[in-house]
Amino acid sequence: MRMFLAIALCAVVSAARAETPDGIWLVEHKAAVRLFACENALCGSVVWLRKPSLRTAGMCGRVIIWGLHPTGAGRWGNGWFHDPENDTTYHVSAIQVSPDEIAADVYPAISWLGETVDLLRIQPRSLNGWCG
Repeated sequence: MRMFLAIALCAVVSAARAETPDGIWLVEHKAAVRLFACENALCGSVVWLRKPSLRTAGMCGRVIIWGLHPTGAGRWGNGWFHDPENDTTYHVSAIQVSPDEIAADVYPAISWLGETVDLLRIQPRSLNGWCG
C-alpha cells in the first residue's frame, strides 16, 4: 500500500510540474517575467522592464507574481501580481490559452472591476535592456 501511495504521489507531483508554464512571458509589453513553480504555486520574477528607470538591482529578479495555485488543467487562481510601473498589487487568476499565451484576470479587490492581461511567451534576452 505504501508503495502504491508513493507512486501515486510522484505521478501527481509530476503532473503538476508538467502544467507549470515555465519560461519567459511578456506582460502587456510592460514587463517580462520568468514563470516558475514555487511552493505548490506559480510565481514570476522580473527579467525585463519597459521603463529603463525601473531596471534597478532591486527590481531585476524581484518576484512580482506569486501564490497562483492550480485550479484545474492550465488554470490558476488566488494569486497576486505587483505592477512595477504603478507600484500597485492586484489579485490575479490565469488560464493558459495556448502553449504561448496566458490570459490573466487582474483586479484590485472585486474581479469585475479588473481587466484581462495577455502574457505571451518570448525568447530569453529578446528585448533591449534585459536584466542581468
